[in-house]
Amino acid sequence: FENAMPAGAVVEAHSLSTEALNGVQGKIVGPAGDRVRVFFPDPHGEKSLKPENLKVLDATPKGPYDFPVGAQVEAHSLSVEALNGQQGKVLGPQGERVRVAFPDPHGEKALKPGNLKLLG
Repeated sequence: FENAMPAGAVVEAHSLSTEALNGVQGKIVGPAGDRVRVFFPDPHGEKSLKPENLKVLDATPKGPYDFPVGAQVEAHSLSVEALNGQQGKVLGPQGERVRVAFPDPHGEKALKPGNLKLLG
């Protein structure tokens, strides 16, 4: 079984009635019924779109070793809302996750690569 749209894949939206999203690139968060949840950069945020409105640009999800130690990252699409948008520094891999040091009061967290965006 191969998922053509795995979490973390980079996609581009097209053929949407909301023209502002056409051509915008985002990352797949996961399934949403017959749709696909995609996280787009601000001001768009997370949207649920039909697969036929998405073009896969890079289906290779990032792994924990794709985030260099010391790199600045931003957390997104997390159930803990307070962490979304927080920036931190990569400490290294921890299993299938990435250890990140966030400013107080958040501290150190181990997050899935699909919930991190490399900055700079």
